[in-house]
Amino acid sequence: MDVEEAYDSMPNFWTRFDDRTHQIVIMFDRVIKALAKLGNVVIIGRGAFRVLAPYRDVLNVRIKSPFPYRVATFMSRYNVLDQHDAEVAILEADRIRSAFLEVHYGIKWDSMTNFDLVLDTSKIPPRSAIPMIIKANKAVLSTVCEPRQSASSIDVDDILLEATRRVIENS
Repeated sequence: MDVEEAYDSMPNFWTRFDDRTHQIVIMFDRVIKALAKLGNVVIIGRGAFRVLAPYRDVLNVRIKSPFPYRVATFMSRYNVLDQHDAEVAILEADRIRSAFLEVHYGIKWDSMTNFDLVLDTSKIPPRSAIPMIIKANKAVLSTVCEPRQSASSIDVDDILLEATRRVIENS
């Protein structure tokens, strides 16, 4: 199993016992922590909110919308003409995301309790949501917390941290 397959495929019974998959998820977590330690980043991905939950200077945001709105957005964004095809694609992606979080982190995908801010893009367009998220993040960052509760206190291997920094600089 490779990184892409671990992230984008449906886990099965044997996935729970596969050491390679387990090592890939551990590496995901380590890279997420390295990114957070570097600071001033937006991380979009499965499980990042769980990995960074202990840190008080991290804002965990969930972007959601009702299924019909997601279907219409998917059809428009990816130029899909058949509504059924769009529905099937979204349901499959949701199923994979849900299984990934349940298998690797033991959490329910649809729970909003893991997030500090939840925005519904059917009511708040992305262009309006972005300034709201920025303002919320500034409020979080202005809150005083003990250094050990800060993302800057995350213990990250120096080599991984430097490699992560280089990838960001070259992106």
